[in-house]
Amino acid sequence: MDDINREDGTVGIVVLGTGRSGTSAITRAFVLSGYFAGLEDELLGPASSNEFGHYEPLSVLEANEELLADFGSRWWADLPDRNEQIRRREELLPKMQSLLEAILAKGNGAPVSIKEPRINTLLPLWQPLIEGVLHPVLAVRDPLAVAMSLETRDEIPLANALAAWEVHTAMALDWAHGRPVTVAPYADLLSNTELAAEIVGAATSHLKPELASQIDAAQAPDAIQPKLRHEVADDLAHDEYLTGHQAELWKYLEALPAGEVEAALAAIRTEGDRIEAIAERYRLDAKVWEETGRASELATELEQAKAERDQLRQQLVDAETRVATTEERIAAIEKRHLKEIAAIESSASWRITAPLRLAKRYRPGA
Repeated sequence: MDDINREDGTVGIVVLGTGRSGTSAITRAFVLSGYFAGLEDELLGPASSNEFGHYEPLSVLEANEELLADFGSRWWADLPDRNEQIRRREELLPKMQSLLEAILAKGNGAPVSIKEPRINTLLPLWQPLIEGVLHPVLAVRDPLAVAMSLETRDEIPLANALAAWEVHTAMALDWAHGRPVTVAPYADLLSNTELAAEIVGAATSHLKPELASQIDAAQAPDAIQPKLRHEVADDLAHDEYLTGHQAELWKYLEALPAGEVEAALAAIRTEGDRIEAIAERYRLDAKVWEETGRASELATELEQAKAERDQLRQQLVDAETRVATTEERIAAIEKRHLKEIAAIESSASWRITAPLRLAKRYRPGA
């Protein structure tokens, strides 16, 4: 991205925020307004949990997955160390830069919209690529609703899903500190779809003028579908499920106004050591979850093996019953057969014809 003049505006947006925070709907609002997310066959397609599509470039998703695997991490566990990400920038950035340049090229001069939730965990690595190039749009949603959605879709326990929300959000806020950010509160968008136009307009104001002129924010509200919201968190449940820091983080985010936010983000900057503390606890939670999951798998395997054993035992009992029944039938036939033979041999006709049978037995050539 070295050939891009970063002083006269950005060339697109990057959507930050935990998965299930309404990031797909928010990205769709930008796409309907004229932003380019990628060619249709190069985007992550619709799913039962996201019927309008994800608007995520598969190339970016796959690259992020490879990066996380390279760091021995996953999006929900063992998050990569920020210092290690910074140390390896020179090694890892060229491929990512090529991906971003390819998306820009395919956009044919349109502003781009990049959305892939794993970016939150890789911001120390992505920073040189998006700094001054892509304006950040922060998707905000109730953490309990996010966690409930992750639990439904991915079977992630609620506590672990909340930890994921906490770490992704903390890392996004830490990176966004001191930078202009457009805030997109999902609940507000659902209750007032017209707000989507304001959010797209606020972010578009950061584009290069020739790109901004291509955008029609009036189309954005069509992207918001309130009927698709499945999880609504009960306010009373927050005290039961959220940790103190999660509650603090959500209280701050909930108070953020929709649209442009700049210095306000400085009020809750999450220091690096605190992020590491959160991430470490998250790693431990994830490890416990994995071990619990593995124990559950083993318990399921054991139950399946027991069920198979009981089935085989029943089959054996059924087979033994059939064998016993068959043996009884054979014995009855033999008894009837011997009785009939004895009756024949004791009959007068049998005795009278005995010489004839004997003669036939010894007849020459017989």
